[in-house]
Amino acid sequence: MEPVYSLFEQQMAARELWGETLWKDLNVQILQDGIDGFLNKARKLHKTIRAIPVSLLLPYTSSPISLSISIIVFVSVFTVYFQLLRFLFKEFSVSLFVSDEHVLW
Repeated sequence: MEPVYSLFEQQMAARELWGETLWKDLNVQILQDGIDGFLNKARKLHKTIRAIPVSLLLPYTSSPISLSISIIVFVSVFTVYFQLLRFLFKEFSVSLFVSDEHVLW
């Protein structure tokens, strides 16, 4: 049971670190490698340890993150693009206010 708990603690620490990462500093390849490494460690556990019901749940704790990586990439790119547009509009004094009722930005 100790190896399962240790692996789960490592995953929680990695999630906490990833959760504090800014979108502009996000490296999706490092995230994917971390998930794959975690899954490989879970697969390399001894058969008797893998048979414990708690250890059967280990791969499922990281699958939502691995399934959402494409969405994370899209949001990351969109966020950087949006920040660039805001900077350019501010730099060149461009306003997207057409009137008081219609705001494009």
